Amino acid sequence: MEQNGPDASLRELFRQAKQQQTELDNLDPRSLQHKEALQSAISILQRCRQLVGQNAMFSTNEDLEDLTTPDIQYLGVEYILAELLLRSYGDDRQKSLNEASDLLERFLTRLDHYDMLSLNDRKLFERYREDKESFTLASAGNAEERRKTKIARFQEEKTLKNKLQASGSPLFRILC
Repeated sequence: MEQNGPDASLRELFRQAKQQQTELDNLDPRSLQHKEALQSAISILQRCRQLVGQNAMFSTNEDLEDLTTPDIQYLGVEYILAELLLRSYGDDRQKSLNEASDLLERFLTRLDHYDMLSLNDRKLFERYREDKESFTLASAGNAEERRKTKIARFQEEKTLKNKLQASGSPLFRILC
């Protein structure tokens, strides 16, 4: 039987959230079932995030080598939660978008702290932090540049996922 109460372990809650995230892909996004499953996954991930914080799993005083292997998967909690918030359409869409943006920034900050960003991604993240309001990957007026940037990012993502899958990395199971 699945637990979702206060005694549910972080591992079990995270497993449930990942399972629900996978099931969302098989549901019609306009259906009530999809909306309920999405909200349930968001609630579970918010609880996971709370438990990660309470357990102080990630510290700015630690290096990547200091993390335990089972805990690495929880680096993705904020990323997955942000992704699900971007899919949701509640009463206050702007609030959801702001929260997702904040979660993604925290996720990238943590990856940066653990030196998990590539040199190019680190430079992009630094540019973003310098001017969040006007940051863009490509000029809004240049459709060809935007297209090239989008294709390059897609290819980078595909290559990274293939590398993570081939290595058996726990991050592959988190992000894919």
